[in-house]
Amino acid sequence: MATTYEIVQGIQQAVANAYDGAENLIPDVTKLDLKRSKGDPILDSRQGEMDGFGIKINKNVLMITYHTECTVRYIHRMGGVEKYQNETEQQMANIVKYLKGEYKRLVGSNLRLTQVGEVDTLIQPVSKLRTSVQAYGFYRIGGIPAGEEQGQVKTTPERMKSLYTSLKEEKIEKTLKFKPFWR
Repeated sequence: MATTYEIVQGIQQAVANAYDGAENLIPDVTKLDLKRSKGDPILDSRQGEMDGFGIKINKNVLMITYHTECTVRYIHRMGGVEKYQNETEQQMANIVKYLKGEYKRLVGSNLRLTQVGEVDTLIQPVSKLRTSVQAYGFYRIGGIPAGEEQGQVKTTPERMKSLYTSLKEEKIEKTLKFKPFWR
């Protein structure tokens, strides 16, 4: 049975093998099907075709972040925001599939990832023509020994609510402890 350190190290190496240009150096790398890997980076324009992903690990929770840019016209041609969110969720599923396959190739054992909640997608306009898209997915990592503390996954509204309440409590404590010198 692998230790937590070995599991995290395998995941980090799988992500490191997905850098831009890895297909040329490592021929066995499973195609990740990112927009940036299509075409020749020197001869073709990559405008509107930049994307990438990263990970963060907290206890036994893996957070995958995916970022891309696209035109507003592309979202409208696709059929609206809902269909574009479905495409983003599919891209997140492709990233998870890649991580599992690359982990198995590197370590020799399976990586178990269980999705927690839905994929959060944030679409923000950069200008009248371009948008920035960020997606966040949370996954429980299987295989971490049971003796370790289990991480809790909070959704974005829960995190914001806890942040606001902590700031409110801090402000109340400061105002109650403050005594002006003239009293």
